[in-house]
Amino acid sequence: MLPVTEITVFRVSDATEGLKTAHAIIQDARQYTDAIIDSDTYQATNDPKLIVQRITWRSLKDAKETFAASESFPNMQKMMGLMTEQILFDYFYLTYEKN
Repeated sequence: MLPVTEITVFRVSDATEGLKTAHAIIQDARQYTDAIIDSDTYQATNDPKLIVQRITWRSLKDAKETFAASESFPNMQKMMGLMTEQILFDYFYLTYEKN
């Protein structure tokens, strides 16, 4: 199984609450599964309501299973209320290694 990276780009109505909730959802996912290898959350410098999350999963299967269960995560409903636009949500395989 190859690791896969999930990239999600979205806009929220409240920058502070959106960022806080984005971090909380990662913690919800970590409590649900041990399949997260690494994760980062980014906030745009010119638009603090624009957030990017990167999660590297052990496999695409693990990522999809966790996504399917995410509606039950304690912070997901709050995020759905804060999210005003989902710009990108997809999974990516690394195509080359850094030197």
